[in-house]
Amino acid sequence: MNKSNRIRIFIYLGFILIIGFIISKSIKKENDISENYSFTFGKIYKKTKNLTDRNCSSNYYYEFYFNGIKYSGEDCGHDYFIVNDKLYCKVEFSTADPNQNKMYFLDLFLQKTINNGNKIDTIYEPLSENKEIADKIINLH
Repeated sequence: MNKSNRIRIFIYLGFILIIGFIISKSIKKENDISENYSFTFGKIYKKTKNLTDRNCSSNYYYEFYFNGIKYSGEDCGHDYFIVNDKLYCKVEFSTADPNQNKMYFLDLFLQKTINNGNKIDTIYEPLSENKEIADKIINLH
């Protein structure tokens, strides 16, 4: 076996190891979320174009809180999602490691604060239930 064949074999092995690592990390994330499932609502704060993935036109960066600690995540989606400081999306995460999380863009929510005497409560109302506000937000973009 000559030197160029050895180099080629090492390149192939390195490539296989990298692919294996990426797949195992993805599987670990999905398993961790399903075994220690919880959800909350997060806010998208940044959107960038994705030029490398045909199935994902934009990267969305979001943040959410769990037990008073801020966490962040990144997910990909299509350009028709609106980045607006009033809109929230559902975030599923692992309670064992909240850095293992993913956002669902299917439903948008509005955050509302309700004062019940000496207790302040926060609720998330689906945007689809409030057509007037939905029209205003969509017309801004």
